[in-house]
Amino acid sequence: MFNSILGFTQMLVEELPSLRLDEVQKMALTMRKSATNLYGMLENPLEWSCLERGLIICEPTSFLLMTKISENMISAAESVKKKTLISSIPSLETWLFLPM
Repeated sequence: MFNSILGFTQMLVEELPSLRLDEVQKMALTMRKSATNLYGMLENPLEWSCLERGLIICEPTSFLLMTKISENMISAAESVKKKTLISSIPSLETWLFLPM
């Protein structure tokens, strides 16, 4: 996540004069998504610490795992456009029938 933000800011610094406004806007949006994801990753350990100390009450929520994974894959793909990014995450059906 942090590498994505650094990569895009470097691209902006180096290529700003030659970029169109729509390209700058797309980069800014990707940087915002990466910063939001990074913030979430930093906030989680802090929340866990407060939970462990009994300062907050746990309120579990459901979410679609593949949606979160896809969001992060898209963010990562934007920062490594010239590289190949492969997801080898099994489908939900595979997870449901794994032996315990």
